[in-house]
Amino acid sequence: MSAYDRLLADLQDQGHLVRPQGPDRAMAQCPAHPDRNPSLSLRRIDGQVLVYCHALCTTADVMAAIDRSEADLFDDRRGVTYRYDSGRVVRRAAGKRFTQSGDKTQTELYHLSLLLQAGPGSVFLCEGEKDVHAIESAGGVATTAPMGANGIERVDLTPLRGRQIVAIVDRDAAGDHWAQVVHRRLDGVAAQILYGQSRVGKDAADHITAGYGLQDFEPIEPDLPQAVTSDEQELQEPDEPPEIWTVRTVAGGSFVLDTPDLPV
Repeated sequence: MSAYDRLLADLQDQGHLVRPQGPDRAMAQCPAHPDRNPSLSLRRIDGQVLVYCHALCTTADVMAAIDRSEADLFDDRRGVTYRYDSGRVVRRAAGKRFTQSGDKTQTELYHLSLLLQAGPGSVFLCEGEKDVHAIESAGGVATTAPMGANGIERVDLTPLRGRQIVAIVDRDAAGDHWAQVVHRRLDGVAAQILYGQSRVGKDAADHITAGYGLQDFEPIEPDLPQAVTSDEQELQEPDEPPEIWTVRTVAGGSFVLDTPDLPV
C-alpha cells in the first residue's frame, strides 16, 4: 500500500472526513486540531505523500495525531529514492537525512532526459527533488541540482540555455542565496528568468500540496548582486511570455500575475 493510501485509511479509521479530489489528491479533517471543515491537503507524488494543513499544524503533529511518524510519509518507510540519468542515486529519509551512491562525479540536472524531451516552454528550477516531483504532478516541467540548494553552484546548466526559467525560491535564507547563484549562473544564458515563491508554506511542494496551481506562484524580485540593464533585458525577452504566467509589464520592469486568490 502506498503512503498516500495508508494515510487516507488511517484518517478514515479514526473517523476523520476525507474528500478525494481525484486519484492523487484529497482534503481531510486535520487530526491535529479541531477541524469542522477539512483543512488538511494531501497529494500523492512518486514514492511519498505530501501533506499541508491550512491551519498551519506541522507535518510532525499531523502524523503524531494518528500514531504515525514522518517515516510513514514514504511508500518505503526507509525513505524515497531519486535516480539521476547519470547514475547518481539520492535516498532521502525522515529527519532530512540523505545518502548518495552511484556515479557522483557527474553534475547533471535532475530528470535531464525529461527536460530535453519537453521541447520549448517554461522550465521550473527548484531547490530539491521533492519539489520537482510536486511540480510534475501538476503538469509542469521541472528540474533541480543534486545536493540541494548548494548544488546549484556546480551543476551543468547548459541544458537551460535559451529557455524560459521560473526559479522557485524557498522562503528561507538558503533560498535567498540560491536565487543569487541562479542569477549569476543563468543571467545571459537563459532567455528569461522569473523568480517566484510558494503562496503558502516554504517551498514548491507546499504550494502544490495546498492546492495552488503552476500559475499561482507569487512573483518576487530577489535582492540580486547585479541588476540587468533595460537594454540587456530587451535582448533577453522571448517572443512570447512564459506559458505559466500571464505577464503584464509595468513601470520598473516588474510584472503582475492574473491569478485567483484561493487554491484551485
